Amino acid sequence: MGSDFFGALVRLVISLPLVLLMMYLVLRYGLGRPRLSAQGKSLELVDQIMLSPKVVVSVVRVADKFLIIATGEGNVTVLGELEDYPVTGPPGGSKIGGDLSWLPPWAERWWHKLSANRRKKKDDR
Repeated sequence: MGSDFFGALVRLVISLPLVLLMMYLVLRYGLGRPRLSAQGKSLELVDQIMLSPKVVVSVVRVADKFLIIATGEGNVTVLGELEDYPVTGPPGGSKIGGDLSWLPPWAERWWHKLSANRRKKKDDR
């Protein structure tokens, strides 16, 4: 019984830091929503909602137009065009760290705490 407990403890001590490291890397370098925009480009993913596992409706800014696009099993359909669309934050365009009102409150608090820790570490150097 003692060796089983010791073996489980060793696996936990080895596995937990690896899982935490993977979580950090995913959050830091992102595997989140696709980002279509780049500086100087006129294409930006403004908003996106998944209707089913295989169907996504997106609002995309192309130059000065906002297009509603549906993507599904191997096809893309332009549903319409909007004259104006209130852009509040990512997934596509703005950089993280500006207006965070698009985040849920718990994530916004977490982001501010993380940013404060980074600033503190940077100041300590």
